[in-house]
Amino acid sequence: MSERTSPSTALDRSASGFDDDRRWLRAFRRDVEARYRGWLSIVVGPSRHEDRELWEGALVTEALDIHGLDHWARVAAVGVGLLHARLATAPDEAQGLLPAEWENALVTAAFFHDIARANEGRDRGHGERGAILFQALVERGAFTDCAPALVAATADAIRDHDSRPAVLPGANLLLQCLATADRLDRPRFGDVVDRELLYPDLDVERWKPLAEVLLFDEGSM
Repeated sequence: MSERTSPSTALDRSASGFDDDRRWLRAFRRDVEARYRGWLSIVVGPSRHEDRELWEGALVTEALDIHGLDHWARVAAVGVGLLHARLATAPDEAQGLLPAEWENALVTAAFFHDIARANEGRDRGHGERGAILFQALVERGAFTDCAPALVAATADAIRDHDSRPAVLPGANLLLQCLATADRLDRPRFGDVVDRELLYPDLDVERWKPLAEVLLFDEGSM
């Protein structure tokens, strides 16, 4: 696979209104879901056949419901929104990389963050297993949609997205956006989002209501 950019307008997201954000979020979610289906077919399918020891016990997506592909795509869309909003206000955090490179890394992290789950419950260690899968596929040249400079940060985000404590000191930007977007999808369980579990430097006030729209509005499908 080659690197690609999304239909988003990158940093222009910082200046849009709620309705524009909602339209963008729906379109981006659909684009990401299509991309993920391709990854499942082109990358994951052959790897599960050839590298069975890596995938042992993983349900991937066909056996996952609340932690499956729909969830991955919502987390990616909200996470990318959070990411671009943060880069617009703190451009130095881009570390000289293009916004599109950060975006692709976040989309990658969202794809792998629950892919190694063995069950739909707490499943301690699924982030670690997902990070191992991601790194193995990168090392074997089977996955190339993440800039080399962001591979380590992407692996860290996958590994620590369900960390305890929930907010880790010194967390990289990808981890902050991935973990916060994942927790903003918690209302699908009937939970109220706990602000103490969200990374404080991100624009949660803007993206929390949008995450709820994406989760509950049938028009997002």
